[in-house]
Amino acid sequence: MNTKIIIAVLVAITASMFGATTLHSASAENAAVVIKDDGCDMLNQVGSVVVVATSDHSVLTSKGNTTLKCSATTPNDSGKALKFNKDNTGLQCYTALGFTDNWQQTISKSGQSTLSCFYKTV
Repeated sequence: MNTKIIIAVLVAITASMFGATTLHSASAENAAVVIKDDGCDMLNQVGSVVVVATSDHSVLTSKGNTTLKCSATTPNDSGKALKFNKDNTGLQCYTALGFTDNWQQTISKSGQSTLSCFYKTV
């Protein structure tokens, strides 16, 4: 299962790398690339990758950091908010700069889901 999830996330992020990008720059030192709405797979209430984000964006900075944020609506009949991360899934999130353990997905009681992945260059 882990291999399927990693492959699905890898495919989604790879696709996003070929999408529309916008370069925002006050100076070369503070440059950032923003990639919007190019695909992101998320977990459902039982932890399977079956939810396709309805919106997503990545921000890649000139310092070698990136943040990926995705959102979607998915059924949640558990009666409670759910949280997924590396600790309770064993999965990594793939960003445009590489894999990271620093991620979290929440699904509210009403099914609003948000995924945030953070990659920081050492």
